[in-house]
Amino acid sequence: MNDSVRKPVLAIVGRTNVGKSTLLNRLSAKRRAIVSKSPAMTRDLISTDVEIDGRIFEAYDTGGIEVGTSDPILSEVSRKALDITRRADAVLLLVDGKEGLTLLDQEIAQGIRRQAPKRLFLVVNKIDTRRSEENLSEFFELGFKDLYPISAEHGTGVGVLCEAISEAVPVAAGFAEQKEQAIRIAIVGRPNVGKSSIVNRLLGFERMIVTEIPGTTRDSVDTEVIQDGSRFILIDTAGIRQRGHVRGDAEKLSVMMAERSLERADVAFVILDASEGSVHQDAIIGGLASKAGRGVAVVLNKTDLLYRLEPDARKNLEKTTREKLRFLKWAPIVRVSAVSGAGIKKLLPAALEIFDQRNTRLSTSDLMAVFAEKGSRFQRDVTPRGAEVKFITQISVAPPTFVFFSGKKKKPHFSDRRMIENKIRRIFPFTGSPIRLLFRKKEH
Repeated sequence: MNDSVRKPVLAIVGRTNVGKSTLLNRLSAKRRAIVSKSPAMTRDLISTDVEIDGRIFEAYDTGGIEVGTSDPILSEVSRKALDITRRADAVLLLVDGKEGLTLLDQEIAQGIRRQAPKRLFLVVNKIDTRRSEENLSEFFELGFKDLYPISAEHGTGVGVLCEAISEAVPVAAGFAEQKEQAIRIAIVGRPNVGKSSIVNRLLGFERMIVTEIPGTTRDSVDTEVIQDGSRFILIDTAGIRQRGHVRGDAEKLSVMMAERSLERADVAFVILDASEGSVHQDAIIGGLASKAGRGVAVVLNKTDLLYRLEPDARKNLEKTTREKLRFLKWAPIVRVSAVSGAGIKKLLPAALEIFDQRNTRLSTSDLMAVFAEKGSRFQRDVTPRGAEVKFITQISVAPPTFVFFSGKKKKPHFSDRRMIENKIRRIFPFTGSPIRLLFRKKEH
């Protein structure tokens, strides 16, 4: 995206547990990031749009920066937090006023200055007690001319901070907000099936932390991608385990956020490990997406590892996947390899097609013609159990929802509902989209 039309970037950085996620939620006026008393909850770069003085900023919450750590995940978190400062238009260095100045704060400030951010603000959080106010003077040792005392939890001082940011970040020449609707894609699946690796491939840079350790992603992370004029929001989520296997408050929060991400998505990419084949938990996750009314594409990742399978298993991979995910027979299957990049270019066009199909509306006349005999009279026995259809209409899209009025009070059997759905899909396939069937008794 050209710099002249992009949204200005705001990065919130600092050590762990200083309130970065709380500040992001305060600025965005919604619970976008997981907030917990446990330290180091944020690992990936969390972003959301925030409005400051009538302008839209892309604000990033980052993981806590550690200096000289030997932990591979914490080291990667720190690297990504520092990387975002280079391309940010404004960087908020957040420190903890209640705890006071620490040696790590000093080392982080030096590291951020080496990144040469365009504008750097020192923000002292948790200024809501007399003790924290007394600690304020310590932070001038960091060499900043101005500092901004706030309480992200209560909102104190945040307005003054926002005014300073707005004045310091000029409007780019020719700046224009993108008004077209973005297609939201939730990347869901079991832990360690390659969700973050797929997102990184789609983005073309390492936005997500990718390791061999299952369960690295905790937050649901939104990232915007523009391809061929279409806007997509990629929502990377934590791996969804079976309920009985979820351990600890952090993982419970992560799974809850992943399931909530489905509710705000248009399309779900259900990621499977092709080298393992479909398992029971994949079906559960696919069921969650379908039940939520999202469009679905089944993505078989790690196709570069198919050599591990027996020859017959490789040959019948898609067939066996279809058999185990029978209820998703309308969902396309896309083979990809996040490692080699094979098939990745097919994903966003597939999401675009699914989005269009999910928002398709059929005319009442077309629907009635399918269930009519010789184009004039409704079939009396349109289903084996004689669920007479008197009138049919589509009442909504996303997902497509149909109401059937019949002369019988009893609702159709499951097999009858399936037959009716098949008849509708003969008119229009609704590829990648579930459809909803509602039944009403017509009195006259």
